Amino acid sequence: MRSPDRKTGGPGRVRCRLVQDLTLNGFRNRVGSRFEVADTDVEVECVGVRETGPHSFSVLFHGPVDVVLPQATYSFRADLEPDLAIFVVPLGPSDDVMVYEAVFARMPQR
Repeated sequence: MRSPDRKTGGPGRVRCRLVQDLTLNGFRNRVGSRFEVADTDVEVECVGVRETGPHSFSVLFHGPVDVVLPQATYSFRADLEPDLAIFVVPLGPSDDVMVYEAVFARMPQR
């Protein structure tokens, strides 16, 4: 497996949407959506979202099995929307895809 090519000094170097905009329902609406991972030659697909607690959720992405994105924050691009800055962890290969997970947690409001 090869590492992605980095063209501009690493992941996450572009203007990104604020983390407050990344919600459980927002990602549920994106299941099936494809994202270009900035500064790499990788494209991933959002394949699942699950609530992991009262204030947390995780998102699963599938990418090509022959390229592994190291654990890091990357800018995910979709259509004409602002980039999403997402910290992903590679979970490993499954069948013919590489599986990545992003976990989001929020402090409860008082």
